[in-house]
Amino acid sequence: MPQTIESLIKLAETDRDLQKYVFAKSHLERQIDTARSVVDQHQKTIKQKKDEFELLIAECKDINNNLQIQEELISRLDSQVPKIRNEKEFATSKNQLEEARKILGLLEDKMLDLDLKKEDLEKEIGTINNQLSESNPEFEQETSGLLKKQARAEKKIETLEPRRKRLLKKVPEKIKRFFERCQDSG
Repeated sequence: MPQTIESLIKLAETDRDLQKYVFAKSHLERQIDTARSVVDQHQKTIKQKKDEFELLIAECKDINNNLQIQEELISRLDSQVPKIRNEKEFATSKNQLEEARKILGLLEDKMLDLDLKKEDLEKEIGTINNQLSESNPEFEQETSGLLKKQARAEKKIETLEPRRKRLLKKVPEKIKRFFERCQDSG
């Protein structure tokens, strides 16, 4: 019987150590995740801003196409002016030309606004990239120690689990069930 008690005591000590390292490992994982969240947030923000920038570029292309269409229309209308034969055609042509120039002006204003938005976005992306560059080494430094501790805890867990299994085999079945019920109930 003393050997059973000795095995039981070693099993309890092994369980205690195992739980300690499992808790330490999960605690370290949470700390690493917390440290990573800052970097992840910067990367997420950069991605959002780049997507927004791509949308602005696409919108600029559409406006450029519309600008070319309006310029071609204006050029066609200007070339038709010498061919005008009466007052009615002149008035119609003049109205069409004014409307095309008005639309051209609006498109140019919109293009200017988009260019300003693109510049602002580029500055924001640059600022966030700088913040990411600053937080990345901090993250690396902070997590390198945590990762080493986590690796040590994992190694300890790997050595304790087989030890626990060996010790459980040495304990009689009735005592093992009682011990596991005690463990489950805390």
